[in-house]
Amino acid sequence: MISTRRAVAVSLTMVLLAAGSAFAQSTEVTVVTFAGSRAMTVKSLTGDNLTAMSMGTAREAGFLVNVTDLVYDRKGYQVTAMMTNLYKYAAAYDCGAPSIAAGKLSVGYLANPISIKDIAAAAAPVLNFSGTIAATSPLFAALGLAGTSNVNVASQVTQQLIDYSTSTVYSGAETLLPMNVSTGPTGTAFTGSAAGHPCGGGAATPTTIKVQQGTVNTHADFLNWLKDRVLAGHATAAGSGGVLSAAEAVAGGLATQAGLDDSVRTALIGLGVNPLILTATPKLISDAEALMSATPLSSLSTSDVLRQTGTYSTLPKLIVGDLTGIPTGAYKGTMTLTLVIDP
Repeated sequence: MISTRRAVAVSLTMVLLAAGSAFAQSTEVTVVTFAGSRAMTVKSLTGDNLTAMSMGTAREAGFLVNVTDLVYDRKGYQVTAMMTNLYKYAAAYDCGAPSIAAGKLSVGYLANPISIKDIAAAAAPVLNFSGTIAATSPLFAALGLAGTSNVNVASQVTQQLIDYSTSTVYSGAETLLPMNVSTGPTGTAFTGSAAGHPCGGGAATPTTIKVQQGTVNTHADFLNWLKDRVLAGHATAAGSGGVLSAAEAVAGGLATQAGLDDSVRTALIGLGVNPLILTATPKLISDAEALMSATPLSSLSTSDVLRQTGTYSTLPKLIVGDLTGIPTGAYKGTMTLTLVIDP
C-alpha cells in the first residue's frame, strides 16, 4: 500500500488567442503543508515560489519539483501529476462551451532534469580512536595515572559524513546516493481528466504521470565516495593509508570536536582519571587527543546510515498539443501534484 503524504494543487489558466498571436498560461499554486519526514515544494525555474508561468509561442513551460528529506527513513517515494480538462472561463465558467481535453497536455523534461543538493549524512560504524600515554610523560602524571607502565587509551566517536554542496558536485555520482532519484517517462499525455473541476468531467481512472521518483539505494558506495571527498586535501591521511589524527578527523568533517572531547573524557575516566581534574584542566583532554588516531570507515552496510537529509529536484515541463478547432479565449483547469511515500 502506498500512502499519500502531500498534495499541491495548481490552478491552470490558458489563454488561447487568434492564429499568429502569443499563447500564454499562468498558474496559482496553493501548498498544503504537513508534518513528516519529507516535504514537497513547487518552484519557478528561478527558485521562487511558483506564482505564474508563461507558455510562450512554444506552448510549453517548465517548473521545479523539490522533495526534501527532513529526517531520513529508508522508504522510496514518487511525485505524480494529474490534470483536469480545461473549460472556457470569462468571469465564470462556460461549462457548455468546447473544452480543452486533458489529453491535449503532456509532460516532458528540460535539459539536465535531475539535481541533488545539500546532502548531509551521519554514518556508523564509529571512528575508533586509540593512542598511548607514556608512563614517563608529563601527561601521565598530570592525569594522576598510577603505575609505571604505558597506558593505552581508546575512544569511539560516531563519524559525520557531511557535504553541503551544489548539485554540480554530484555530477556522475547520482546513482551512488542513498536515494536514487529519477524522472518519469517523457512525452506522456494525460489521457483521462482528473476529478475536482467545477465543470465536472472527471474520469473514473484519470492518468497519473510520475514527475519524480526516489528509490532506496544501498549506501556503502555513497559513503565511501563521500569519505574520499572529505579526506581530499589531507596529505597526511592520503599518505598513511587513511589513518587520521584526531585533529584531521575534526578538520575533515568526520567527527565533531564536542563529540571527540566527550568520548576521550569518558575513556580517561574509565582509566581511573578523576573527573574533577578534567573539568579543572580541559587541556588534558586535548593533550590526550593529540596522541590518538583512527582509521575511518573500515566497513559499511546499508544499516550504517544513521541519518541523512537532502533535496532532490526534477525539471518537468507541461507541453500543449494540437488545439485545432478550439475557439479562442481563456480556459481554466487544475493540475495536482502528489507526493506519495512507499510503505
